[in-house]
Amino acid sequence: MQRGSRAPPRLLLLANHRETEVCVCKVADALDYALSVSRDLVTFREQFQQSVEIVVLDLTLPHIDGVEVLRCLRTSNIECRLVMLSSADNRVGRALETLALAYGIRVIGHLRKPVTRAFLASLLRLRGTELRSSHASPVSIDGFRNAVGTDELAVVFQPKVDLVTRSVVAMEALARWRHPSLGWLSAAHFIPCAEASGLIDALTDDVMRKAFAECARWHASGWPLKVAVNVSPSTLTQLDLPQRVLALARDTQLDPNDVILEVTENRNSEDLLAELDVVTRLRMTGFDISLDDFGAGYSTTARLNQLPANELKIDGEIIRAAEHEVAARWMIKDCVERAGKLGLRLVAEGVEVWGDLVFAAGCQQAQGFLFGGPMPARRVLGWLDEWAAKSWPGPPG
Repeated sequence: MQRGSRAPPRLLLLANHRETEVCVCKVADALDYALSVSRDLVTFREQFQQSVEIVVLDLTLPHIDGVEVLRCLRTSNIECRLVMLSSADNRVGRALETLALAYGIRVIGHLRKPVTRAFLASLLRLRGTELRSSHASPVSIDGFRNAVGTDELAVVFQPKVDLVTRSVVAMEALARWRHPSLGWLSAAHFIPCAEASGLIDALTDDVMRKAFAECARWHASGWPLKVAVNVSPSTLTQLDLPQRVLALARDTQLDPNDVILEVTENRNSEDLLAELDVVTRLRMTGFDISLDDFGAGYSTTARLNQLPANELKIDGEIIRAAEHEVAARWMIKDCVERAGKLGLRLVAEGVEVWGDLVFAAGCQQAQGFLFGGPMPARRVLGWLDEWAAKSWPGPPG
């Protein structure tokens, strides 16, 4: 190895099927992954003790307990990403994926067998680029601390569209970091730093301040849109949050009804009482509460019944999986029925192609690249004018 070079990302495959091994081996070799193959749990445990960036797990293996493998990943101190391989329309596989997310394991793909080399390559090529980038110049807590409150942290906006009127009804504010050496980073790259450094509340306030100011500008320009802001589970347990959000809204002359606070599931059961306290007071103040990424990870129907939310967002992975999976279609149908009974506004996330709208039937609103991707604040008003002038031909017949 040359001086200054870095070891390639390591990929560990747990499989016992010749065609799967050959496919993964060829892709790993082409993308410069260091591949190890395990055919049983004993070998897997031994090889997993070393540094591993990606685990590819074949759920169709006989005599292999997928739950035990997930427990092994959970109890290790090694952070890795997981790709799952299963039979088409495998409900057990979907349950294992949900369990993996609940364990805090990052699932980056759930592929149906037989796996195509091109599809697997596209997934691993993207993740390999991310891994090499993070290895070369990791995001540091000190770097993030210095960025908070500066122009390095920016907010971009993605539209939410009413599926009946085809009008834009809201913009979701998404945090971005203009890192001095890595370029633009999405929130997934620096939220762990924000939480580890205790700066997640400061980040949330900064995003709200900037997003509310932009929303006031839209209103002044004749666009009475709502603005949606993500709130982390830890911030949602801060008892002074309702007062803070209300003060930030008043500073920009926004009404609470103009603001949607998007929340995800809290993993810490000890915080549920504080969360219910805060969310209830936010709703009483007039803010909209949206349950984000419903159907993924920790999202539960019990939480849907407990929190006084008025919007439900179906996770984009479920929308995209609906074309091939009966279980995903049933999950969407269940969400539509529950939202109707509870009087919730239903939003389909991750709508990327016309076909996704077929499975979003029953949703009032949708969001995704089919309508528009995240855009800088300076672009929003121009984009809104372009959208208003655009005819909506509908999907090609």
